[in-house]
Amino acid sequence: MVNIRQLTQEDTQQWESIRLEMLKQVPEAFGSSFEEDSLLSGQAWQESLVKSMVDNTKALALYERHGFVKVGVEPRALKVGDQFYDEILMVKELARD
Repeated sequence: MVNIRQLTQEDTQQWESIRLEMLKQVPEAFGSSFEEDSLLSGQAWQESLVKSMVDNTKALALYERHGFVKVGVEPRALKVGDQFYDEILMVKELARD
């Protein structure tokens, strides 16, 4: 059975561990790298930062429905072949108990 719930501050360490492991296994699925994320501060891990390509309207709508807010655009953030893509940066503070 799968249990989906909102993360809290108590989940931060486990979430960090899972994300870092996934960055080791499939770094191309993320807008960052293991090396970058392993240097994040505790405060940075207490916020959830999401990157989505500008034209990924379904992902952006999903994140917004779940309370993420756009905080910026990183121009030419990804390069696939000869094509560059901008990414929208979104953030959501984790719930506090």
